[in-house]
Amino acid sequence: MTKDKEYNNYETELEYIFKEMCNRVGADFDKLDLEKEDWADDYSWKMEDEIEFQVWLYNYLTNNDVAFQAVQSLPYIDSDKISKMVRNFCLFYGWALESDFEVDYSVYKEEFELLDEETDTDLEENNPQ
Repeated sequence: MTKDKEYNNYETELEYIFKEMCNRVGADFDKLDLEKEDWADDYSWKMEDEIEFQVWLYNYLTNNDVAFQAVQSLPYIDSDKISKMVRNFCLFYGWALESDFEVDYSVYKEEFELLDEETDTDLEENNPQ
């Protein structure tokens, strides 16, 4: 198989997987901007929906070697075990998870700012240039 044909096959399989993911939340794949930072935050799903998708993806990758290789070629997947690939796929490419409760993070503004300062200091101390 030539590199171009392999790339086209991977692209086709990834598109199929993303379309399935979109269908589960009512998103239009053709209008999705995958180049946009945090594009996966535009939609959300319940934990149960993500688990159902993971089961579907696991079965799909188990029975489709080209899809397996296509997902494996994505950044951040870094595994040859299907279960780990599926978890990483949902972690890095899946929709945001809906929570059963709303949190007003503005109440914790000072704590978050302090945490950011401590994190910056820790990074500077532990990563001398």
